[in-house]
Amino acid sequence: LRDAIIAANAASPAKRTIILESGTYTIDIPAVIDPASTFPNPGSCGASANQSSWSNELSGDFDITGSITVIGNQNDFTRIDGRLLDRVFKVHPDARLELDRLTVTGGVSPPDQGGGGGISLCEEVGVLLYP
Repeated sequence: LRDAIIAANAASPAKRTIILESGTYTIDIPAVIDPASTFPNPGSCGASANQSSWSNELSGDFDITGSITVIGNQNDFTRIDGRLLDRVFKVHPDARLELDRLTVTGGVSPPDQGGGGGISLCEEVGVLLYP
């Protein structure tokens, strides 16, 4: 899943759709802090970024920087599980994430990054959740 998200982000500004088979997709790489990676403080997007403790797209949460739709299998159960290693999705400013027919679970927000165990985002992003 990580490779598909990275490829979809690289296609930005084009919209990309990732279709998942039924099953559980997990975060398997714990967050590795990248001093060059920034993300606005949750709740204060557009303000100063917390540069001390964010991972990049290669580890930890799934970074969304483009316009991505993730669709689970319509007939079976599809789950994206953070395994309590990190939050599940980090949606960057001006990005868009749509989730359809899947469950996001097992995410945890690192203590110095504000809320958003499942999804961390700010007001300038679009997130659509469908049943």
